Amino acid sequence: MTTSVGENHTMNITNNHQFNSTNYKQTVSENKTVSIIGDLKETTSTTTHKAQNGDILIQSAGVAKILGKIDAKVNKG
Repeated sequence: MTTSVGENHTMNITNNHQFNSTNYKQTVSENKTVSIIGDLKETTSTTTHKAQNGDILIQSAGVAKILGKIDAKVNKG
């Protein structure tokens, strides 16, 4: 199924929303802002965050931690 929207699109979900997929790809051509009011908990296998241009900032109002079961590494270069 393919759905195209020519103009702006807004979706409001009053209660719960669940999304299940075997494979998932999302492409955003311009800026993207995600606001999460409550807690965000993610469970993944290998995860990679890569900035093609610019920097990546990890900022916390409390303590920012990097934890590894075997080791935690911060490298320059």
